[in-house]
Amino acid sequence: MARRSDHTRDELTKLILDSAFNLVSKSGYTQVSTRKIAAEIGYTVGTLYNVFTNLDDIFIHVNARIIDMLLNRLKAVIDQEAVPEKSIYLLAEEYLKFSREDYNLWNILFEYRFSNKQILPNWYTNKIAELFDLLEGVISDIASNKTSDIKSTTAIIWAGIHGICSLGTKGKLARIKLDNPEVLVKQFINGVIANLN
Repeated sequence: MARRSDHTRDELTKLILDSAFNLVSKSGYTQVSTRKIAAEIGYTVGTLYNVFTNLDDIFIHVNARIIDMLLNRLKAVIDQEAVPEKSIYLLAEEYLKFSREDYNLWNILFEYRFSNKQILPNWYTNKIAELFDLLEGVISDIASNKTSDIKSTTAIIWAGIHGICSLGTKGKLARIKLDNPEVLVKQFINGVIANLN
């Protein structure tokens, strides 16, 4: 492939990330390679490595975009519902919906394993923290017992919802005749919230 210089570095960055995002969305992260991204945008693989260190680096930026999408969806839910006790159920429903509607995007967030040498930048870990902060804020508003360990409760609720969601998207709940994740999530949240009050 001939060397190209049709785009600025910023334009090239956007082209690469748009291509990677679209490939992940369409086929899943296991089907994405720097070679496929380069072919789609009409540049050499070497050009990609002039902009990004490796595929991990590209996926960090793709994941950041996905986190922003998810944050926007979850914030919209909170903006529509002022009652925290209702918000938490709506957040869980939106999370389940996201995992179904955009499974490949949801999946890369949790299934892709960065190499041990890959250092996650602070701006990326801060984005992840934003997701937890959002849920933590709702849980804090619900808790009448302010001495409760809100951080631990947030982690428990997220892990429970995510676990149910993960089992549901992989068809594992149907095997044990529990094929309605929404009902399970609601029952789970009910139990945790009861301990907050």
